[in-house]
Amino acid sequence: GGHLPLSGALPDMHADTRSYIELHGVYRAQAAKEHAAVAAHLHQVLAGLGLPVDTVPAEDLAQACRHACDMRMVRTRSLEEEYTQASSDEWAWMLELEGREYPHAFYVLLRAADRFRALLGRWPGEQESGVGEVARFKEVLSLVCGELGLPPAKVEEELVHEIVRYGGSELHSVAAAIGGIGAQEVTKVLLRQFVPAGGTFVFNGVTGKSAVCVF
Repeated sequence: GGHLPLSGALPDMHADTRSYIELHGVYRAQAAKEHAAVAAHLHQVLAGLGLPVDTVPAEDLAQACRHACDMRMVRTRSLEEEYTQASSDEWAWMLELEGREYPHAFYVLLRAADRFRALLGRWPGEQESGVGEVARFKEVLSLVCGELGLPPAKVEEELVHEIVRYGGSELHSVAAAIGGIGAQEVTKVLLRQFVPAGGTFVFNGVTGKSAVCVF
């Protein structure tokens, strides 16, 4: 006990034919023993639940044992949790770093842009991009930063002006990239293959860098 069942597949390695075949036999024999142990435990669980032994098909059990080491449990926060139970304790320090290697500042700014649109019915800079618009956006940014537990000063002034300057525009190349990534993640969930992203994906189209963050 204490470990997942062995798949029986031999990892890539350098070996002569005889040694490889012998070692492969050892792996397969051990995998068969562990498969039997898992099957016995499964039958006990099914019996305790009053279910027949064949509730779980043998082929499903075999596949689970073969790929147990590749399985992942992904727990994500819902959008409601992200918006109502926000906490910046684990990532606020990244806003103080020089440069734009980390996308957390853009997350804060995009949250502020969404709130600006919800309050005023337009994106910041969509109709004007002067000093007055920047001031209005900063007011909304201060509100959002307060909800996130951040001082507004942590967000670079240059980035604030950049959000207002772009006026809610959407570049087709960036939209295509985000759409492709979103489709890929949906496909992972639907097919239950590969590990989906376990957080909020943020993409910086200027530097071409991205990150999956838990906010």
